[in-house]
Amino acid sequence: MWGENSKDRKLGYSPAALTKSKYILDKLKNNSNVDGLKIASFSSGGRKFNGFYFPHTESWNKIPLWHCFTFGSNLLLLRIIERILNKIQLFLYLLFAVKKDDIVIMYHERYFASVRKLARLFAKRKIVLEIEEVYTIAADYSPKEIQKEIKGFSYADGYILINNLIGDICLLDKNKPQIVLYGTYNVNHATVQPKDDKMTHVVYAGTLNKRKYGAWLTAESAKYLPENYHVHILGFGTPEEIAEFKEYVHNISQIAEAKLTYDGVLKGNEYVRFMQKCQIGISAQDADGLYNKTSFPSKILSYLSNGLNIVTIRLDVIEKSPLKDLITFFDNNKAIELAHSILNAKLYDRQTLFDNLRDLDIKFQTDLSNLINTIE
Repeated sequence: MWGENSKDRKLGYSPAALTKSKYILDKLKNNSNVDGLKIASFSSGGRKFNGFYFPHTESWNKIPLWHCFTFGSNLLLLRIIERILNKIQLFLYLLFAVKKDDIVIMYHERYFASVRKLARLFAKRKIVLEIEEVYTIAADYSPKEIQKEIKGFSYADGYILINNLIGDICLLDKNKPQIVLYGTYNVNHATVQPKDDKMTHVVYAGTLNKRKYGAWLTAESAKYLPENYHVHILGFGTPEEIAEFKEYVHNISQIAEAKLTYDGVLKGNEYVRFMQKCQIGISAQDADGLYNKTSFPSKILSYLSNGLNIVTIRLDVIEKSPLKDLITFFDNNKAIELAHSILNAKLYDRQTLFDNLRDLDIKFQTDLSNLINTIE
């Protein structure tokens, strides 16, 4: 799933998953008991043909990084063939490139479950599975498909889980070691200070998709905030979604006392600098879906890493996390309720937020070391 800066390879991958994988690698690299780190990527070539990508080796952060053969296509038959080739390459890699005493930390991908099963059955390979979510639950698949994906979790010797509820929901074997990683606990040291303009700056960063409605709800909350609040929306979407949302922002701005702006899409340092000028970050989503118990809102760690206080919809996975005391909750997806929580948000100084992240970072480093020692 390593698709970034790979000799101009245009691969299918999740930026969030890659960020988390890099974080885990950094913790492994800092572990004096771990040596011989290697990365193997079995990323898909995506849904567009950009040529054949042959195996090659490069490095990331002085760690060898090997890429498998792959290609992309918009034709279903060719994508099936490419997926089969990826599975064969992964099995051969586990069989011949991984030694008997090695430990493999593998990002959960549904169609690799059979490979994990064969590798443990015939080659006795030790596998730690990193589970970010149950994809069939998130995509509203049939109960049969959900059970099939969950059964695939059993083909592992240990787990790195996205929250502390998913293990029980998926009935993971409690005799196998499990640790939790909610996200990356890195701190983006302040390069800018919050704006000193007597305004409270509130930001939502995410999709403009109306079905997920976080951006729309945050924008509507401006109607119920006083004039010393500025609500910012950083959002991505289709050209049609962006145009419709801009009109929505314009209409609300005509009647709201608070200032409301759509600030486009920002990335990298530009995104970090913008976030650090704000005081409050908003996380809003449908609170009723089962997927909320098998995932964790990535926005929360993104906001915290930039020193923002959090206002979020109340979810079990957040309330039962070590972050709960830092967070202000709202209980239903009504704009007036969100506005009330914004006005009554817990406001911590940046150092307090960063200290909590550092504590979580140290704990995960210890948990990861214990997990590896247990499996060895």
